[in-house]
Amino acid sequence: MEKVDALLECAVEMGNVAGVVAMVTATGCEPYAGAYGDSSPGEAATMSTDTIFQVSSMVRPILTVAALTLVESGRLGLDDPLGAVLPGCKRPRGGSGSRRTSGSCPRPFGGSSRCGHC
Repeated sequence: MEKVDALLECAVEMGNVAGVVAMVTATGCEPYAGAYGDSSPGEAATMSTDTIFQVSSMVRPILTVAALTLVESGRLGLDDPLGAVLPGCKRPRGGSGSRRTSGSCPRPFGGSSRCGHC
């Protein structure tokens, strides 16, 4: 989990987020919890794993859990085209994926970055 710690710390240092809390658990594995940055932008309130904060948008995490549940049950494939799952949907503008190309995202677990942690 050292790589997760480095990625979270890097995101805070690069200014992508003011603060971040991440928790991961899996059967048979030691749970992970990490917190970096400030809980309130502009204040010296350090983020901790029990910090209470407002969640702005849960759409992507909820859709991700739903999609991965369908993958796990065999009803959806990771490489299935969107049109096969949702016939009314077309390919998104700008290419085949939705990856950001602005260069503002840190490159996790290697590659170049400005903060030296990644």
